[in-house]
Amino acid sequence: MWLFLPYGFYSIGEREPTNNNNITGLYANGELISTFEYSNQFLCVRTRDKKSLDEMLAQFDKQPFHIVHTNICEYDGTDYEYRMWVDRDNFALFVSSFTKEINYPKFKSECPNYLYNVFLRVWSVLCSLNENRNSQFKWGE
Repeated sequence: MWLFLPYGFYSIGEREPTNNNNITGLYANGELISTFEYSNQFLCVRTRDKKSLDEMLAQFDKQPFHIVHTNICEYDGTDYEYRMWVDRDNFALFVSSFTKEINYPKFKSECPNYLYNVFLRVWSVLCSLNENRNSQFKWGE
């Protein structure tokens, strides 16, 4: 699943770590709570820039519930270089809580400039899905 948030782009899937040497444990609210053992209880959240995962962790800390996750791991030479594993149920609550807080009419306008330009390009490519678009289409509306 791809997830676009105002502070990052994420690819989420059920994926076992290929190298556990980078994982230092499970955390909640910045505190180490236990060791990590992979199971399908965890989703892999991948990004192409570390800032996106840093921003997500900052959002985790603002939630009224604990979100169990690993540290951010680097996987050099891969298409998604930065990864962490998040408890599936916690992540579902996080996404749900995030959607409840939406208070803007247009997503792209909530993004910082460095993401706005990237998301605008994705948006324009996805316009090709609308096969019945007429010539009166107004960009950005």
